[in-house]
Amino acid sequence: FSHEEERMARDLYQKFSDTYDGLRPFSMITRSEQQHMESIGRLLTAYGLPDPSAGKAAGVYSDPEIQKLYDGWLTQGLTSVDEAEKVGVALEQRDIADLETLIAKTTQQDVKDVLSRLLAGSRNHLKAFEAAVANTTPAGPMGQARQGILGPGQRALERIVLPIER
Repeated sequence: FSHEEERMARDLYQKFSDTYDGLRPFSMITRSEQQHMESIGRLLTAYGLPDPSAGKAAGVYSDPEIQKLYDGWLTQGLTSVDEAEKVGVALEQRDIADLETLIAKTTQQDVKDVLSRLLAGSRNHLKAFEAAVANTTPAGPMGQARQGILGPGQRALERIVLPIER
């Protein structure tokens, strides 16, 4: 389930990045979601479990619940940038809740370690999407502002001003 959930996040964020001209935070978080998938994939291999995503195209999932979430969030996010950012918030909130539940139920330390790293990453992703929805920039590592997380008004201005400056 976790592997498919991380793949769903990657697929959605990639689609939104492609649709909205590489918009951050989607373009940046897509790479992180790929790393999350790979981390879960290594656990699947280590424990001899099949990869539920093997041979599946982006946007196609073995788990019907994941498929339903993907389909609904894709439809919502393709209506506007603002809606895509809201999808990012909802997806990360769900992922955080799922990871917290899994961590609480897991007894294998290696699995807990991986899930805990994914949880920390998802919390950072949530902050980025919440900032995008709120049209602000969250503080990054060591208090530095993250660049490229723009709200609707800033995005409109960037599309007008930047081409003129070039």
